[in-house]
Amino acid sequence: PLLAVRPPIGALSVPSLGGDAEADNQLRSHHTRRLRPSPPSPPTPPEEPLPPAYCGILKMYNPRRTFGFISSIHAVGGSLPEALACGDGLWFFNELDFEAVIGQQVCFDISAAGDGDGKWQAINVAPASDHGGGTTAS
Repeated sequence: PLLAVRPPIGALSVPSLGGDAEADNQLRSHHTRRLRPSPPSPPTPPEEPLPPAYCGILKMYNPRRTFGFISSIHAVGGSLPEALACGDGLWFFNELDFEAVIGQQVCFDISAAGDGDGKWQAINVAPASDHGGGTTAS
C-alpha cells in the first residue's frame, strides 16, 4: 500500500506565480504566517482637567467685545515664565462663562497668542472660588 504524504499547508493553498520561485516563496510565507493576537491595551483612565496654573485680579472686562485684563499675576505652585515676571498683566480675548466682577480673583492658564507675535495671553479664565481661592481682592 502506498502511504500518502501531505504537502505543507502553504503549498496547497497558494497558487503559483508561473515559475518565479522567489515570488512563490514570498507569497507562501506571507499566506502561511500566523500572527499572534496583540495583548489588549490597558484601559486609559478618564482625563481630569488640570487645575489652572496662574491667578490674578480681574482689572477690566468688556462683555460686549469679549476681552479683558488681569493684573497682579502669580503662579500657583510654581514660577512665572521670565517673559511675564516683570509684566503688568495679561489680556484675554474670550467670553467669560461667569458673572465677572472687577477686583475679583480669577485663575487661568497662559498661552502664546495665536497670531505668532510671541505675546502671552490668559486662557480658560475662571473665578478663583471655583478652585478654592478667594472671590475679591483685598
